Amino acid sequence: MNAPTETGRPERRVDVIVGGDIAPPSGRSLSVGQLQLVLRAAHDQASHVALESEPHLPRQQSDQGGSQPEPAGRVASHRTSLPTSRPYAMLSKVSGLHSLGRHLTARRARRTGSTPAAFPKVAGVWDFPRREWAGYFYGHARRWAVLATVAMLLVVGAVTVAGRVMAMVDPVPVLVAAAPRVSDVQFAGAAQAAVFDYLSWDAAAPRARRTTDLDRWGLTGAVNDGWDGSGRLMVENASAVAVLRTSDDQAVVTVQARAAASTHVDATTGYTGDSGPSGPAADALWLTVAVPVALRGARIVPTAPPAVVGSPPTQALGPAVRAAGDEDIEAGRATADTVGKLIAAYGSGDLEFVRGPDSTFQGLAGMVTTGQVQAWRMARIETGDDPSLRIGDVTVLWTLPGGAGRLRSSYRIQLVQRESRWLLQQITPALDES
Repeated sequence: MNAPTETGRPERRVDVIVGGDIAPPSGRSLSVGQLQLVLRAAHDQASHVALESEPHLPRQQSDQGGSQPEPAGRVASHRTSLPTSRPYAMLSKVSGLHSLGRHLTARRARRTGSTPAAFPKVAGVWDFPRREWAGYFYGHARRWAVLATVAMLLVVGAVTVAGRVMAMVDPVPVLVAAAPRVSDVQFAGAAQAAVFDYLSWDAAAPRARRTTDLDRWGLTGAVNDGWDGSGRLMVENASAVAVLRTSDDQAVVTVQARAAASTHVDATTGYTGDSGPSGPAADALWLTVAVPVALRGARIVPTAPPAVVGSPPTQALGPAVRAAGDEDIEAGRATADTVGKLIAAYGSGDLEFVRGPDSTFQGLAGMVTTGQVQAWRMARIETGDDPSLRIGDVTVLWTLPGGAGRLRSSYRIQLVQRESRWLLQQITPALDES
């Protein structure tokens, strides 16, 4: 409905029903100016509600382009609610009970549309105050740490490069151990040559020839050369299989020899005879002997006659009885039969019930047929020695198969007593003549 104004122009009125803070009586008519006031008030209230629900966004300007200032309490609340950039801010907000009342008051104010009261900013549980000098100190500390790291890397690199340059300019001399005066090959060669002469004999040939052959090795006489003068044997090949060094100029070389025994066959006609060189049809015999050798002057010679062994010895010792006062005659007589049986078992290779505990030597299976003990001497027990361990020297005359003859060998043996029985614990070739 239009009503006349003072200027005579009618004023346009609109009937509006408005809810909110400005509520005219039901059915009241508003002018255009009053309507603008109502809309402006509604706009301000809507802006206030949006600011309370989203405190992080800036307040929008009004339609006329002017910005309305925020109340002091609202600005303080907005500033205190801004999140901190520290990674522990959310944990502080969750675990800090001091902010619970502030959150409840702000929520109640949003529901009622009123302005929340201002709250002072309180440090959270995980907030640590930092002063101005702390930031200055941390900045300089980081700078000095970086400089120290760079300096350390430069020093280490310089030292490394300098060390390599010095190593190239002045290398460390390589210390090489001095070679022994006699090598294993030299010991092996001398032992092989000695075996060719020592294990070659012929009963039909003159004895003087064998004596001449052994003179060059220092092994002379009918007893020292080991051969009893019967049969015939000729070594065809010899090879060193082990070298046990006892010092710089002494060793025990184990040599495996292939020899032809018994009758000989003429290589051209194939007929057998009593003389002449052996041919390929002769019986082959394999013997393993241990040869003690040593450097004497400019030559390497045997220090004792070679002894037949079943396996390479692991150690070499001198005679157990060197003088008459070192022998236990009564104990030697009491154990003579036992030693004879042990030697017979060693010759046959059947050592199952005669070998001592933890022993590893092997017997002479296939190399000899029988063995006869020619001499046995047991050493006297010294004070403090174990009476269940006895040592002694034994000389055995072995009979070779195929009528090749008999060969004498000397050993040093060790006996061990287990349950009133004597067992063969160790057997090694003698290093020198007994």
